[in-house]
Amino acid sequence: MAAKSLLAKVLAGIIAAAGNENAAQRAPLLPPPAWIANHTYASGEVCTNAGAGAGNLYIATTYGASAASGGPTGQGPALLVDNAQTWQYFGPVLTTVASITAPAVSAAALSTAPAGSWYYANALDTANAAAPAGHGYFTFDGGYWQDQTAAFNGLNGITCYGNLGGGSVTATVGGIASAFWTTPGGSVTFRIDAPKMLISASANGGNGCYVEVDDAPLSDTYYYTTAANGIVLDFTAAGGIKPRKIRVYCSSFHGVSTMDAVSQVWAYVTPNPYQLAVVGDSTTQGSGAGPFGAGNWNVSYRIARLMGCENVVQSACGAMGFYTTANGYNFTTSTIALTLTPPDLILVNGNFDDKLVASATRQAAILNFLVVTRARFPLAYIVFFGPWGANYNGNATITGCEADIAAAVMTFADPWVYFIPLIARPTGKPWVDGVGNTQNLSGTGNADRYVAGDGTHPIALAIKDYMAWIYVESLKSVLSPLGTVDRNGFLVYV
Repeated sequence: MAAKSLLAKVLAGIIAAAGNENAAQRAPLLPPPAWIANHTYASGEVCTNAGAGAGNLYIATTYGASAASGGPTGQGPALLVDNAQTWQYFGPVLTTVASITAPAVSAAALSTAPAGSWYYANALDTANAAAPAGHGYFTFDGGYWQDQTAAFNGLNGITCYGNLGGGSVTATVGGIASAFWTTPGGSVTFRIDAPKMLISASANGGNGCYVEVDDAPLSDTYYYTTAANGIVLDFTAAGGIKPRKIRVYCSSFHGVSTMDAVSQVWAYVTPNPYQLAVVGDSTTQGSGAGPFGAGNWNVSYRIARLMGCENVVQSACGAMGFYTTANGYNFTTSTIALTLTPPDLILVNGNFDDKLVASATRQAAILNFLVVTRARFPLAYIVFFGPWGANYNGNATITGCEADIAAAVMTFADPWVYFIPLIARPTGKPWVDGVGNTQNLSGTGNADRYVAGDGTHPIALAIKDYMAWIYVESLKSVLSPLGTVDRNGFLVYV
């Protein structure tokens, strides 16, 4: 019965997200900015252009200055050269005129916020860093297991939901020293009724922060903040005073100011509180090539939003596998971080980093993962996905990794453990096919479109509009036959 209760929560979330009302599918509130001549763009910044580039969305793929004239045009898969910058065509511009609910966006010094108007991630609380309800004004998701001893002054980094403060890590916000929540990837959600707010969310690593307003992305691009400046969202002419749900995907969150002494901030409570955990390697972590990586609005969060889930803990790290370790951890040992917020559903993505391990060794490591994880989470669903592509740099060894996952799952024989192949599919064609990539076109499959020039990681288009969709649609095909919802909303098992 417990497993059926969890299934009901998961399916209810998927059904709730099916109407394209989730943040992963809705059009942004603001149109993208116009291309600027002689401007230095960072990887991940977006623009639209005039002339032959009108109506198209382009994403910068490197750090460099644009040309004196011209800019990106066209809709092909090849990278578009623009002086020292290169652009990738991303698709049509979905928002050409700002929504009437979109705020005016600007930057301001944190010191401009009135005293007493700041709400913080409110304690140097490392013992309870995984409990969203413990932080009063904010709901956290994300998390990162990796040992952060060097960066966090001796703090053991195997806690989820980032770290609130810890050691000597403090920040000065509005002239006051305070804790700040930090993680390589995650989000902070809160309710606020202020007509104008100042958000302090640092862009550690140059990744910026993405913002959602009432489950709609504010923009296709991200916003930079600094230690002294934040982002101002002014709704004065866009609805004025009313409660709003704000979510900030960021590396470090310091707090939010209401800009007045009247307005309130309170934590958002999800209506469908099931806990999702994601285990994986660099692709899952978000360090793939392209702007939706490096921990912010990455594939794990897009999967969660497409599933109608707002509680996700990410236990992933580049170069980590079932057997292969990164910073002393592998998939199995990293799941200890999840014990602070026991998951209902665990998605296991990856295994590229075990591609050179002998098959028997790899299968033994996968079985060990299953034994340990099932002991830690006896009621959780565990779903394994095969590697996301068949031939990284033409290396067919990755196909053997998928076969070993399938064999280990079959051997373990747990009724609540599932395996979803992404390579050896019933159609006979992998989801990502071919041996090429965006910088070395082979013409043999869609790898030319989705695999970055390093031959390993996905590009932004793959993360945003392909990979997450693959995972969620595949997951639906496994979970939906286990139970369906009748017209009265009751779960009926078949």
